[in-house]
Amino acid sequence: MRAEFEQYRAMKMRVKNLRAKLEDMQCLTDTVRGSSAEYPYTQHPMTVCGRNAAEEQKVQREIVQLLSRIARVERCVE
Repeated sequence: MRAEFEQYRAMKMRVKNLRAKLEDMQCLTDTVRGSSAEYPYTQHPMTVCGRNAAEEQKVQREIVQLLSRIARVERCVE
């Protein structure tokens, strides 16, 4: 438990940095070929955008773990 007390500030800072990282995660874009919904089905390029879900979940899991450890320290202090 002593180690968690010593790491308290670092854990708080890490949570802050991870939340900023989540906000700054860039949208991954790619260009694909699509076609119109009606005849004549002419092809045209389309740009799709999305976030890296695996990376986002990894960051969120780390935030949850850190918040749990921070809460444990704060309960001991009370």
